[in-house]
Amino acid sequence: VSAPWAAEVKAFYAMPALVAFCAIIAAGWNFFTQKNRALRNLLWLVVIVWAFASFSAFWIRGDGAETWRSRAVGEIQANHFAEAEKDLARALQLAPDDFGNHQLMAETLQQLGETGQAMQQYAQALAIQPDSPDTLNALAKIYAVGQGADAERGARLAERACALTASRRPDFVLTLAVARANAGQLSEALSTAERARDIASLN
Repeated sequence: VSAPWAAEVKAFYAMPALVAFCAIIAAGWNFFTQKNRALRNLLWLVVIVWAFASFSAFWIRGDGAETWRSRAVGEIQANHFAEAEKDLARALQLAPDDFGNHQLMAETLQQLGETGQAMQQYAQALAIQPDSPDTLNALAKIYAVGQGADAERGARLAERACALTASRRPDFVLTLAVARANAGQLSEALSTAERARDIASLN
């Protein structure tokens, strides 16, 4: 099954079995509650507690960081990046040490063309999770297109991302190649680009 909703048809086949299952539960309920009043009260208490727990488990807090982050994801999917930035800013106020919020904010800011702010968000995400290959590569790509010291820093970040993934990601290796080229390391950049091509061909 490649999609989660593909199991809905098979779930429908099992639904008629619920009729017999409910009948058994009802018969058992009548059997036990009619014999013992104390047991009946206990069963009702269990049902009420279970119902309350189930209801409260799905209660959505409007002031929670996850709520604002979920709103932002919906806005991003609709390409409403300005609104997503506002929602993520609220999420970060509530959970400033959340890696995912910083990562998502950085990606959103890049879509808005706010590269400098995006770099700051990537840096804050790395301060929380220094060994995140995707974050290292994302920040490396920004530095890689620069020149001199910026490109060299991009190369260092890309090297770390490649090391963490055992150089199995051709896009990470390609970022390293670009960074090395802009840093003036032309021979290393050429061999790295060839390695990225070879890895991509294997995948």
